[in-house]
Amino acid sequence: MLGLVAGPIDAGADPGDDLRKQREDVQRQRTDLATNIDVLRADDAAVQAALDALTASVAAESARLLEARNQLQATQAALVAAQATEAATAQLISALEEHLRRMAIDAYIGGSPPDDVQIALSAGDPDEAVRRDAMLDMVVGDATELADQLAAAKEDQVIARQQAEQATVAAEEHRAEVTRRLGELQAAKDKQAAFAAELDERIERALAESAALEQLDAQLAAEIARQQAELARRSRAFARGSARSAPASNGQPPPGGLVTVGGITVATSLGDSLAALLNAAAADGVDLGGGGYRDAAAQRSLRARNCPDAANSSPSSCRPPTARPGRSMHEQGLAIDFTYQGRAISSRSNPAYRWLAAHAASYGLYNLPSEPWHWSVNGN
Repeated sequence: MLGLVAGPIDAGADPGDDLRKQREDVQRQRTDLATNIDVLRADDAAVQAALDALTASVAAESARLLEARNQLQATQAALVAAQATEAATAQLISALEEHLRRMAIDAYIGGSPPDDVQIALSAGDPDEAVRRDAMLDMVVGDATELADQLAAAKEDQVIARQQAEQATVAAEEHRAEVTRRLGELQAAKDKQAAFAAELDERIERALAESAALEQLDAQLAAEIARQQAELARRSRAFARGSARSAPASNGQPPPGGLVTVGGITVATSLGDSLAALLNAAAADGVDLGGGGYRDAAAQRSLRARNCPDAANSSPSSCRPPTARPGRSMHEQGLAIDFTYQGRAISSRSNPAYRWLAAHAASYGLYNLPSEPWHWSVNGN
């Protein structure tokens, strides 16, 4: 008889399913946390962790999609095999039924027995009666065997049909799973692309900050540039082709003009507040210095030298990564990088930072959390 293929019969829930679901839930929680961080304000460690979580999410969803596709392929193969077995069994049943039908017709109309029986019956042998009985038994035996084969084939057909039905259901389930996994992967890639765009904004702002710090603290400026170059490298590998932010303006000087207070040049609108802040800090024994306005012309020159398209290239596509003009509050004269004792304030334990954290808001200045030295009218 035909050998039947083993259909994809569900033997019960896989004990590993719960564990896989728990892992997926944990990963999605990490991904949600990653996509909810403020990329512009978070510290480098948080950004790196979010980058890793989103990269892992896309990789995991890609692996799950591949697994689902492999399962679909296996169930489709099982379906084809089950359908082939069912068809072959049907053909066998048809042939056996036709054979039995002919034997029944021959017996009914008294037709001639098979050739070998005919020869034996007409030989004129003394043992003719015995041989006749033997031949008749052979004919009856053949009919009985055919009937047994037919019954077995019909049982096989029932099993094959059940397996084909189960394989059909399994294939549909896995096809739906592939569709779901495609959606999950696309969602993960969308989150990655959105994060990449925000990350590009962060890199660009930090690079502009590095340029603004060059005259105040060259060592800190170089470290920021190095960190952002590494982030830019990871960003390119992280989400190639993701949407980027729109081109920035050319970074024109503030319309109200500039004023220099305590050696720090800022927009005129910020001058009085800065003077009051510096005086108050000095009265408390904290002598602050720093840098404010930075002409965008220098940044335009860097872009022309480092970028394939000075106006539109993302910062991470430049070599080295270079911010676009207009991306820094310094170019509007509305940000200040404060120094204390000749160095940029690089730590929150610095006495100058602690003073600013307690008093700067009263003068309209707010800190960017990832940069202790950077204070602006909007915290960016």
